[in-house]
Amino acid sequence: MKKIFTFLLALASSSFAFSQHDHVCGSDLMHNRLKQEDPEFEQRQEDYNRQLREKIAEMKSNGERDEEVYIIPVVFHIVHNYGPENISDEQIYDQMRILNEDYRLLNEDITDVVPEFQDIVGDARIEFRLPTKDFAGNCTNGIDRIASTETYIGDDGSKLNAWPRDRYLNVWIVSTMEDGVAGYAYYPSAVPSGISAMRDGVIIRHNYIGSIGTSSLNNSRALTHEIGHWLNLQHVWGNNNQPGINCGDDDVEDTPESIGWTSCVLDGSECNTGVIENVQNYMEYSYCSNMFTEGQVVRMRAAASLSLAGRSTLWSESNLIFTGIAEGYEAYCAPNADFYADKPVACIGEDVTFFDYSSQADVTSFLWTFPDGSTSTEASPTFQFSNGGWQEVTLEATNAYGSSTKTKNAIFVINSNNFYNNFVQEKFENPYYFYSDFISRNLDSNASLFHWTDAAGYDDSFSCRLNAFDFTSDFIDTGNDDIDELIFPSMNLSGLTNGATMTFRYAYATQATDIQDVTDKFELFSSRNCGATWNGRNPQGQSNPTVTGAALVTAGNSSEYFTPSSQSDWKLITYSIPNTLWQSDVLFKLVFTTGDYPNNFYIDNININGFVGVEELEGKAANFEIYPNPANDNAQISLSLNNASDVTITLTDVSGRIIDTISKYDMPAGVNYMNISTANYADGMYMVTVKTATGSSMQRLIIRK
Repeated sequence: MKKIFTFLLALASSSFAFSQHDHVCGSDLMHNRLKQEDPEFEQRQEDYNRQLREKIAEMKSNGERDEEVYIIPVVFHIVHNYGPENISDEQIYDQMRILNEDYRLLNEDITDVVPEFQDIVGDARIEFRLPTKDFAGNCTNGIDRIASTETYIGDDGSKLNAWPRDRYLNVWIVSTMEDGVAGYAYYPSAVPSGISAMRDGVIIRHNYIGSIGTSSLNNSRALTHEIGHWLNLQHVWGNNNQPGINCGDDDVEDTPESIGWTSCVLDGSECNTGVIENVQNYMEYSYCSNMFTEGQVVRMRAAASLSLAGRSTLWSESNLIFTGIAEGYEAYCAPNADFYADKPVACIGEDVTFFDYSSQADVTSFLWTFPDGSTSTEASPTFQFSNGGWQEVTLEATNAYGSSTKTKNAIFVINSNNFYNNFVQEKFENPYYFYSDFISRNLDSNASLFHWTDAAGYDDSFSCRLNAFDFTSDFIDTGNDDIDELIFPSMNLSGLTNGATMTFRYAYATQATDIQDVTDKFELFSSRNCGATWNGRNPQGQSNPTVTGAALVTAGNSSEYFTPSSQSDWKLITYSIPNTLWQSDVLFKLVFTTGDYPNNFYIDNININGFVGVEELEGKAANFEIYPNPANDNAQISLSLNNASDVTITLTDVSGRIIDTISKYDMPAGVNYMNISTANYADGMYMVTVKTATGSSMQRLIIRK
């Protein structure tokens, strides 16, 4: 459960486009919480409203209409996990068009306003622009894309990478939101200063942005509504989120008392006989909103003129210069090339689609280069890889002001001759194997990541660690729901027999004082189709794939950076491997989700047990090393003998089939060297067994050409 540290107000839910009132009353809930948690809130709100009334009176007493247009810089933070919520730039531009039409009385449907309100429709004389400079003076197109699973949470903790609110109106776009709401914003009095400034702005679901892409015409005025709250407008029926229940007033003189409407009843009159309510107001939920009143315009402009919450700074000439909006101060930028694939792993011959992820400026032309030398000029090309392993892809992104190039290992491709043919054991002794074969995925763009470590292990000093202690939390939440994934190498499990299992050991401590407060969890999943779909695997003795809560903790609690210090800190986990997985190209994925008090998580000694004819990798009777490993055409064995002995070296695949045998008689004591020619062997993993008079030892050899 998220822990919100400071105070909340005015959860203006659903905001506009709901056909029925089926959402939670967030405004009342959050308002009441604020009253309970912040004893100064009510006085602060009263003081602000007094200042607002004085400002409105001053504006009216001047007599002449203030024609100055307030121009407000807006930055859109798209918080996404590479799904449909990662909306296009074009959808943002469409939303900007709608905002500026609505706030400047340029919307085509203004002619649909019923006669009773035609004389009081208001031009807010407020315009919104995307900045060309960020807060550090760098080029930007005003669209900030952030990969994070916070997109599925949609609360104040999802407001990542806030830009200074006295220079930009921050808008966060997410996939889903708490309580099923469409969006919300805070009144200026709710976010006066300090940490509360980090939550100032609007957060809204992606399908309520603009009228194209993932959104629709019905949903296209939601942001108009939310920015109304940000400029201190209430719902027309009053400061609550319960339309259709009681008649109320919004403290604006020319909006009639209203009951609140969730459908378009143009002649609706529930509160005062013969008085039609302003059903078409942007601060209603009616589906046919198309106007502000003159009174609302005065209230918004007054809010924008007061210094509280930085509103009056935003539209100042100095800020328009700072943000690159003022004429003559615009920045013209080349794109900063970047891209991503639609999946982290794929099989040979499988379609993989690549998407532009460039930042800073719009891209007008693309040049993609793939490993076989082929190219594409499409914005989102699809490619089929013919080789396995990590695949390098290059994007050159260009516009009228320049270009930039990005090359990266874009995807791991699995082929049937995978390197873990009947995978037996992983003890993480060699970081090369880990970084070349395992895939670590940080889904939240922060410091935590599965990585190789030599700080601790179950029976040596090597393991895989997730540095969850280093999780970079935000300023509002305690930092839970961070998700990290470790995808194991592709495995050929066709040699398994009944009773086959996967085992591994893990170590974990919590920062929670009471381990009953632990909400962290890990889960194991398997895939038979190159990661297209995943199925949860249940540890033996459990009915679900999740190990969570107090049962997860193996080493008590620690407020320090946890490192296991003894074998008692490690716990053995066993998974049965069903016959549905006895095939080639099987993937396993470990997923760790942090709770409120995370610490480091370690994994070691991964074993697959149950192959035909394969012994476990154990025994230290013969002390030998293999190098290079991985090998290409040749590998050399360095063998240390205490006494002279006959020596037999056997090379097998892990199904137990003997590939080669080398025998040496009466090998002298000391260090001896022997060559193995691997030029004619297929890529993959092999087992090298060295047998002497005192016993035998086994090590794996990777062959890669």
